[in-house]
Amino acid sequence: MNAKELLKHFKNAPWQNEQDIASFFLALDFQVDPRTVTQLLDVLLNKRLASDPGAHGMRIRVFAKIAAEVDDKRLFTHYIRALKDGDSAVRTLAISLLPKVNNYEDHPKLCVLLKSKDPELRQTAVRALKNVGGKTVIQAITKMVGDKDFFGRGEAIDLVM
Repeated sequence: MNAKELLKHFKNAPWQNEQDIASFFLALDFQVDPRTVTQLLDVLLNKRLASDPGAHGMRIRVFAKIAAEVDDKRLFTHYIRALKDGDSAVRTLAISLLPKVNNYEDHPKLCVLLKSKDPELRQTAVRALKNVGGKTVIQAITKMVGDKDFFGRGEAIDLVM
């Protein structure tokens, strides 16, 4: 199975159970690269495909296993996009994957989620920042707290304290 076949198979989500998923991984005979992970994430974030809860749940399981093997820092911003655009299950998965691809240079992009009007997204950002944060997060938050239209001020202060 090559990357193109993997993507097609992932879209179709033919798995019914864990045994099907295990068989799928036995047939996967190549190293998945960051580009392919990004393409799979695009499928996972597709609202139309996510409307089938059974297939979506199986895709999340498969993606989690594939993504866990790819630790390229360029994936950090893609997982931030998953925090912003994904449903709660995808957000939870993205939070768990961020430490593996932690990229200090992109911490400010993660901090920007604290500016959202959506309190659920801000809380998701806080959970993610607790997993990857450090000096760069504190610096980014310190700059943002002074903005008068900063919706996540309370979350930011709690995070820094």
